[in-house]
Amino acid sequence: MKKKIIYAIILLFVMAVTLYAARVIYQIDPDQCNGCGECFVQCPNDAIYYDYEVWTYQINPELCDGCGDCVDTCNHNAIHEVVSNGSEEIDPNLKISCFPNPLSSNTTISYDMHNGQKGEIVIFNIKGRKIRSFPIESRTGQVSWDGKDRAGNEVAEGIYFYKLKTGNRKVIKRLTVIK
Repeated sequence: MKKKIIYAIILLFVMAVTLYAARVIYQIDPDQCNGCGECFVQCPNDAIYYDYEVWTYQINPELCDGCGDCVDTCNHNAIHEVVSNGSEEIDPNLKISCFPNPLSSNTTISYDMHNGQKGEIVIFNIKGRKIRSFPIESRTGQVSWDGKDRAGNEVAEGIYFYKLKTGNRKVIKRLTVIK
């Protein structure tokens, strides 16, 4: 009887971790957001808040359940999915790396999109907030990131992610910023 209970608890834990990993996380693009606050009003989980440091609305991924009410409400196409286990396919043929990692001031991100389509490299923080993006139009190449956000401010120490996305395919890796 004890073994069955232990197996049931383990199974529930694995299911919970799987569901948590598969959830959708959204971010608000401050360049497209007009600050109307409709998403804030519509969010049933109080996951959207106004961030006075960057003067725009943000989404707390810990409170967001991925319902999409904010996306449906936004008339400015300012809310985008950043992490999902369904809409974008992890593609092992896409190659991306950065050196140095960890970085203290600057890193070079090298990429190879085997299909030659246009793409984008996006750097985002652990909360899913987009820090910087680099459009790319060649199959292979490099971009240099100076450790600054779109406004030119140095980012804080911590863990960040960099994603190569082309079409509905992506690859994501981690990088660390140290000072």
